[in-house]
Amino acid sequence: MTPLRRVAFTIGAGLALVRPAAAQAGHFPWRAGDKPPTLVGFWLGQRLDSARKALTGPVKTETLGRAPTMVFSYSTADNSLSVFGTSPGGVAIITVRRRDLAALDRVRVGDRCADVLKRWGKPSRSDAVVAMWIAGKWAVSARCDARGIVSELSVGNLA
Repeated sequence: MTPLRRVAFTIGAGLALVRPAAAQAGHFPWRAGDKPPTLVGFWLGQRLDSARKALTGPVKTETLGRAPTMVFSYSTADNSLSVFGTSPGGVAIITVRRRDLAALDRVRVGDRCADVLKRWGKPSRSDAVVAMWIAGKWAVSARCDARGIVSELSVGNLA
């Protein structure tokens, strides 16, 4: 083999090895049919009264709509954790706004949004502020602030 062919072969083999690694980078860890992750000990579908009792300290309660589909929002006094849902359906959305509360696949509030995109890849849907990765009937979302930092992580059911 000539030196030129050896270099070409080495480059080609190197590119072939790099391509699978690049394809694995940026992979959202959940798929349709997977069970949604728990967040701060709460899970989608959890009984709403059970979720409310699990919140410690002062809790703000807000409602939207009328029974039987009234939506309840329970938030900690500092708004670092919110749980939304209905009595018949249970917890529908869990949101954290403080780094020390939870991580989803090692992603936390306070991480750089660019790092989340590198980790999970292109979101299923996004706008200038919120990126959403859909896994069948539920999704994970990350809200980014003006500095490009994750300010909010949520797990929620899709309507």
